[in-house]
Amino acid sequence: MTSILSIMVPIFLLIALGYVAVSRQLLTPQASQGLGQFVLYFAMPALLFQNLSQMKFEQVLDPLYLIAYAGGSLLTLVTALLLIRCFRHKDGSLAAIQVMGMTAPNSAFFGYPILLQVLETSSAKAFAMSVMVENLIIIPLGLLLLEYNTPREGQPRTGSLCWLLLRRLLRNPLLLAIMAGLCVSLLSIRLPEAISLPLGLLGQASVAVALFAIGGSLVGNRIQSNLPDMGMVMVGKLILHPLLAALMIWLLPPFDPGLSKALVLIAAMPMMSMYPIIGAQFGHGRFCAGTLLLTTMTAFITISMALWLLQT
Repeated sequence: MTSILSIMVPIFLLIALGYVAVSRQLLTPQASQGLGQFVLYFAMPALLFQNLSQMKFEQVLDPLYLIAYAGGSLLTLVTALLLIRCFRHKDGSLAAIQVMGMTAPNSAFFGYPILLQVLETSSAKAFAMSVMVENLIIIPLGLLLLEYNTPREGQPRTGSLCWLLLRRLLRNPLLLAIMAGLCVSLLSIRLPEAISLPLGLLGQASVAVALFAIGGSLVGNRIQSNLPDMGMVMVGKLILHPLLAALMIWLLPPFDPGLSKALVLIAAMPMMSMYPIIGAQFGHGRFCAGTLLLTTMTAFITISMALWLLQT
């Protein structure tokens, strides 16, 4: 238990520090958002590119990991949608945003800092493959589900919506960094020190700044009265998703134990920090903000339990 606390306490202390900095107006909310943009567009892509470019190409991708993570996430999506529509309500738009909250983890800002402390060698590899599955499969499916269940005038047709999603993918800095890193690895290019050194410095800043930015983003979020629906998303994200990911690992042939552990931990993370921003575009901003706060607070307990179970 002491080793688990040594992992979790620093993570949540940095989140709390970011929350205090913004809530006490030491930093403005806009400054906190700027830190998040710095991580997303500079620090994390530099970290991904440098790590992947230094690996041998055949060591970067693990098909079983990709299948297990995609399969577990898709199982979660289908199970959650059926449960919500059958037992909670018939509001398709709210059901879709709940499903997205259960299936899209915060692997970049939350998951990777934990993987770094738990895994010695495979953290960057697991993180890169998780980003690929989330951005190529899970998030686009969630957005398509939201658009389909939110009728409105001027809503783009399926073809134009798919084009918009493709443009979004082509501009995603994490995916671009992964593709660039894979190309350098495939061509066995050795980066000169003048390039690798600044990339390394940027990458070192990613973990602390990402956690600090998460804390700042939670300021102003309130847990509303719609606790049953919020609680369902929280349980789906923190418990159902990692359980179904573990089920996929059990069903598939054995692969790297470190990657198996990483897969379950990534699935156990709270939802992505952009969840309230996406929800606001569909009229559910306050619900998503409250759900993000509730899930992040509860994650200290559930991730600690996941770490304990994975160590036994």
